[in-house]
Amino acid sequence: DVLKKKVGENLYMAIVSDRFGCEVSDTVRVMVEKTQNIEDKTLCITDEPLIVDCRPFREFTWSDEYADAVRTLDAAGDYRLELTDRFGCRSEATFDVHPVPVIALRDTFVFEGETYEFELNPDPKYGPYHITWHNGSGSTYFSTVEEGTMRVNVIDNNGCVASDTAFLEVRKRAIAAPDAFTPGSGGENSKFYLKEVNFVGRFEMFIYDRWGELVFKTDEIGLNGGWDGAFKGMDCQGGAYVWVAFADGKIVGRGTVILVK
Repeated sequence: DVLKKKVGENLYMAIVSDRFGCEVSDTVRVMVEKTQNIEDKTLCITDEPLIVDCRPFREFTWSDEYADAVRTLDAAGDYRLELTDRFGCRSEATFDVHPVPVIALRDTFVFEGETYEFELNPDPKYGPYHITWHNGSGSTYFSTVEEGTMRVNVIDNNGCVASDTAFLEVRKRAIAAPDAFTPGSGGENSKFYLKEVNFVGRFEMFIYDRWGELVFKTDEIGLNGGWDGAFKGMDCQGGAYVWVAFADGKIVGRGTVILVK
């Protein structure tokens, strides 16, 4: 402890004198090696994996009892390592491997006139977050009615970064309706119903005769919800009838169909 330890070769001389004035001296060479250790590290899971090599040490103990001398830290977690070098000197190292923010946007679609809201739900444990959407917005929500690719970049309080994209398709509302049908003819043409209805929401269809009287209504899309040409149990006369379709109370289509006798 008296000697000043410097890394490398050190030459020391000791001189001893007794009470009679007799003196003796000697020299000793001391090789001081730098203490081996492994530095603490903090990183994100998306960074280059950290390889920890314990082979230069006499003993090592991981907090999770990992046994191999060389370890690649490629999973999020907090790791602690105790080390003992060949001289018996002890040291410790800690490694914090942080996960990246979870975004998970998905491609989706809306129909014309509808708004879609993309929502982020990052783990509050790693907040506050710095969020940047492609238009500069910094909210956890992004609402749009426009078709296109949405992009977002998220940085958590550890500096870990995640990015994601999603495509929003805007579909036109469309209805395919036959021009005529023949009740009792068998098959699909025996009923009048709307085909290829590509909108969502509460569906309703009303059919009126030439005098404006309601002869049929349904809230079921497809053949099972079709009109068989009858009104109050009686077959209707041949001719033109007007149909009107609604989705969530809004008109999404109308037209004329001919009932063929």
